[in-house]
Amino acid sequence: MNAVVTRMTVNEYVRRIKEAFSTLVESAETVGRIYVEAIDADPRNADKIKEACRDFIPTKAWNTFERIGRGEINPAIAALPENKSRRLLTNLPRSLQDRVIKRERFPLLLENGDTLEVDYFEASPDQAEQLFGDGELRTLSAQRAWMEQKRFEAAKRVAADAEFMPIRTAPGKLIIKRSPMPDLVLTKAQVKNLLMEM
Repeated sequence: MNAVVTRMTVNEYVRRIKEAFSTLVESAETVGRIYVEAIDADPRNADKIKEACRDFIPTKAWNTFERIGRGEINPAIAALPENKSRRLLTNLPRSLQDRVIKRERFPLLLENGDTLEVDYFEASPDQAEQLFGDGELRTLSAQRAWMEQKRFEAAKRVAADAEFMPIRTAPGKLIIKRSPMPDLVLTKAQVKNLLMEM
């Protein structure tokens, strides 16, 4: 018997992937509803279910399933990798999560004062935090304040690092701290010779 090999187009692969993903999202929603129903009936059921399912569902996933089951998280978020950007999404109100999942573009303030319309999934983690920190969509003025705060914190870190530099001066000397070895003390003439060699 000859096997007939048919090649699928990229569009067919994409269609199949979308179908599988939608099944994954529906499954997360179903698991969430069942889990909430069980723990609402008896809160001790949470531990029993986690134990019974621990071989195929990570313990950390149950908090997400509960929030999905209670309608607090869009189930599509459960399929995203666990990272800082996902945590920002889960802290947003459900209505805003839905807008993000539908790939809506949001205004992002740039350093030069211009704005850029950005899709959350195309934004860097820092841009995502600028847009959606503190569990809300930041206004442009709130984004400006966030940027100023970040700049201030960075300057503070630089100043703190400068305070602890291992170099200090004394009259006619440059002292370089070298723990646990003794400090290196250079005279003015030695520093001058070093600079001239550069």
